[in-house]
Amino acid sequence: MPAISWSRADAAANSSTPAAVMQALVASAAAQGWAVDYANSNAIGTGSAGSPKFDTVAYASGASVGIMILKMPLGSLSTQWLVKIEVAWGTSAGAWLLKVTTATSQSGGVLTGAGSMITMGSASAAAISVEYWVGVHANEFVISLPNTWLIAVGRKRTLAGSYLDDIGLMSFASSSSFAAGYPAPVSMTLVMGGLCLVRNIAQGEYTSVRALSWGHVGGGTGYISADTMTDNSAAYGYPVAPFWMGNGPGGFPRTFAIFCLNDMPAPLNHFAVTVDGADRLFFVPATYAGMLIGNAKWAFAKE
Repeated sequence: MPAISWSRADAAANSSTPAAVMQALVASAAAQGWAVDYANSNAIGTGSAGSPKFDTVAYASGASVGIMILKMPLGSLSTQWLVKIEVAWGTSAGAWLLKVTTATSQSGGVLTGAGSMITMGSASAAAISVEYWVGVHANEFVISLPNTWLIAVGRKRTLAGSYLDDIGLMSFASSSSFAAGYPAPVSMTLVMGGLCLVRNIAQGEYTSVRALSWGHVGGGTGYISADTMTDNSAAYGYPVAPFWMGNGPGGFPRTFAIFCLNDMPAPLNHFAVTVDGADRLFFVPATYAGMLIGNAKWAFAKE
């Protein structure tokens, strides 16, 4: 089994509806050992409790498209995290949002000991016919509409590449209009940037290092900046950001990274980088300009 299961679609009519993106997530997650622990009737739609399709709630302003809780594989660690995902329509036709929360137990869709929620997307910008990317690893997943936003959930990786029981939510947006909800205590006037929110089962959420900057961010602490990535002579093959943070620096996410321009020369849309002792393919999305500045691009693992 490959280390990453993934799905993507180019921009086209209805390419990135909530149903299309969430069905891709469910299928990719199942291939990596994740399980659907709960799905409400809206989420199930024409699917099943174990394979919800999010396909029966027509657009209505603010309507919930569905709620699903995914259970992360336990692996060799001691905490089996749950990730609750609610999809909701925005206030304009075709606009939709993701609301993501973590916990360790649930009953009937109600989380026990839930962490802070991050809401990503726009209530007013239509997003049903754009490029999307979904990538899932046994310890992590990423969902992105690459030109506007990205959200990743996963166990914290160390700089050596091992995993901890800490879990993180990492999100990025091209502007404040897509960063629909960041939890306190971070107060951000966001142009391009994001948030890394990490929590530990015993100690709770780490709040000292949470803001990530790829542009101008006002408020928050603990900046990692890629504002000066303009040197095309930089070494090839190394991601420059982001990092899992919380209780000290962590390693790179497994499902995506940011690379300098020379790592992705046109017209290539994918390239190989050595990660975890082997060459891994990374894919460059067709739409990325809104997310990053300077000579930097997203790349998603596509093993």
